[in-house]
Amino acid sequence: ASFDLDQLVSTVNVGRPNQVVWYADPGLTIPINSPYLSGSTVIYAVVNDGQCDSEPVEVTLTVKPKPVAFSTEETICDNGSGVATFDLEALDTRINGGLGSEVRYYENPSDPQELQSPYTTGATTIFARAIQDGCPSDAVPVELRVLPAPAIDTASLIACGDSAGVALFDLTIIEDSINLGSG
Repeated sequence: ASFDLDQLVSTVNVGRPNQVVWYADPGLTIPINSPYLSGSTVIYAVVNDGQCDSEPVEVTLTVKPKPVAFSTEETICDNGSGVATFDLEALDTRINGGLGSEVRYYENPSDPQELQSPYTTGATTIFARAIQDGCPSDAVPVELRVLPAPAIDTASLIACGDSAGVALFDLTIIEDSINLGSG
């Protein structure tokens, strides 16, 4: 990971404006600069107030593991206008692998603007990231599919009623007419 050591200067200085010099070893023989590229490790800081150097102080740098996100897809029926409304939060467990990490959705992988759930759209691919302890995963595609609503037609039946004005209708004889023969 890349550590911005300049963010730690105020903490190491206890809020004073002194110079901080960073070292990779307790013997103070290997100076390092910010940003510092490293895995989890301990580095050492020495504060100089313009006249004297402090004793070295340990600074622990911790690399949190990057969470993993899993690609997924969701298919929903068209609402009649070529779009469907997707409950993105219902996809979280598939994307975070059931680990409970937060999931955020975006129109494209580099877009900082999060999508909100429910999300209404036509068929498209959006992207998701799992967030664990403030660390984001790589973006993964989430394919949103919209199934067209089946074609239907109107139909009517006529039957003679009994003395109470009630008739028995066999609706199965008009099914092919309503569903345009699609079964």
